[in-house]
Amino acid sequence: WPYATRSWVLANKGNYEDSINDYLQFIALGGDYALDHLVELSENNYDYTINKLSNLIITDENKNTWLGVRARLYIEIEEYDLALSDLNLLVELINNETIFTLYHKYLCYDGLSNYLKQVEVLTKLIDIQEKPDSYALAMRGVAYENLADFEKAINDLNSSLAIEPDNYLNYLRRGWIYEKNGDFEKALKDYDTSIILGPNLPITRLKRAQNLLEAKDTLKATEDLKIVLELDSVSNIRA
Repeated sequence: WPYATRSWVLANKGNYEDSINDYLQFIALGGDYALDHLVELSENNYDYTINKLSNLIITDENKNTWLGVRARLYIEIEEYDLALSDLNLLVELINNETIFTLYHKYLCYDGLSNYLKQVEVLTKLIDIQEKPDSYALAMRGVAYENLADFEKAINDLNSSLAIEPDNYLNYLRRGWIYEKNGDFEKALKDYDTSIILGPNLPITRLKRAQNLLEAKDTLKATEDLKIVLELDSVSNIRA
């Protein structure tokens, strides 16, 4: 922990290279590492961190750890093919797929908009876990949606919501799928539920307003649009 603590101190002083070195030393000594923290430290100089990791992969006996860390950084800078290469090599070295490798492969395929591969790795991720994974089910549902397989998409969102019934984002996602499938009544119901659970998300109110306009309920649609304008600029909303 002294290395992790000093890493934070150095980062606060703007000494990011030494801060990164300390945090990598913390990892090397077996400390539990949060990749998000290393990503944050590396924001000012990704090349420096990646070069350090590349050297460690060659020289350090703990090659597996450094491959995983470098893959995470490659994902952050949208070098998805390089990340996949590291993850595949890691799988070969340990002779096994893990939650870590599958989840980060999903992030790569998400960045590459490869929906078939997303379904493939998310299915493996779901299957290897003892307990149902609400997030993986929801993201597989979104992948199925992008493949226009709306039945499977809705089934996955149903399963995800059975695990997390208060997840307002998943009601939004399922509502969006119902809408794409032409079931506007169910879509509107899901948007209603999503807004009750998460009232400050502009996109949900915008989607409900669009459905209300389709249903000729101009008054309620106008009320939603007024709230949308209060919450965010319409130009910044993905409709």
